[in-house]
Amino acid sequence: MVSIDGGDLQRLLLSCALLESLSMESCSSSSLRVPQELSRLNYLRVRYCDLEMLELDAPNLTKFEFDDSVVQTVLSESSKLSEVIFVSNLRLANGYDDVLDYIITQLPAALPNVQTLLLLLTACQVQRFSNTRDSFICLRHLNMNLDIFLDPDDSWVMGFVNLLELAPLLEELEVHMEHDRYCSSNPRMVIAAQGPLHRHLRSVYISGFCDVLGLAELALYILGNATVLERMVVDPVAGMKEDLNIEHFYSVSKGGRSERFVLPIEGASFCIEEKRMFARNNLDKEEFRHILTIL
Repeated sequence: MVSIDGGDLQRLLLSCALLESLSMESCSSSSLRVPQELSRLNYLRVRYCDLEMLELDAPNLTKFEFDDSVVQTVLSESSKLSEVIFVSNLRLANGYDDVLDYIITQLPAALPNVQTLLLLLTACQVQRFSNTRDSFICLRHLNMNLDIFLDPDDSWVMGFVNLLELAPLLEELEVHMEHDRYCSSNPRMVIAAQGPLHRHLRSVYISGFCDVLGLAELALYILGNATVLERMVVDPVAGMKEDLNIEHFYSVSKGGRSERFVLPIEGASFCIEEKRMFARNNLDKEEFRHILTIL
């Protein structure tokens, strides 16, 4: 824990030729640009740093974690970047601003080689992907952890559909929501969201499934438009545990491998049968039964 300005930090990094891991938190510097190649750097974490620009030449970087305090990221030489975690600090206020809009719009261009992307956002923030045009040309695995504090409108679904369209080679999708949401006593009519076909998506897992507006519509869209889909699991029992002080990532593929990744947690027993019935009534159609599992 040190007090250091941007210029001194840059000079420090220039003298660390063997640096493999770098984590920066709560650093007050307008930008960080290191022109010299950091050839051994494979892990980078930048949180709560209020950086206008982060630019590194790190050809062997494989894992990168950052948040919406970093406005612009340039890692164009990091062709081995396999896993990226992005966390929105603004989700704690269920909000977004022009900076978050810019970050989300620029994500594909900033991370052209990412293969696994983990996002911690609110449903309202997902809607911002509607304005994104560049593609995640290498993305194979997407994990979306969604904090939902208030019932969103259905506009977030079109942002999600556009995100799937931006990842044409996506093979695996996980969506996790908070598990202890109440179900409405008034069932609504569900119509599949509209969007293009997806020709590579094979596996989908949705935890915390409930009647929040848009979720069933998204599931129906995927079931009807993912042409090579082999498996969709809908879990109304387990999901995310609401704890704003701890940033776990919920994942069925990574859960238990480290303290950072946890499996969906079983919630309270209320509403489970109502959630399960909602899933069956809207998703359990004859043409999907060879693919769909409702837990």
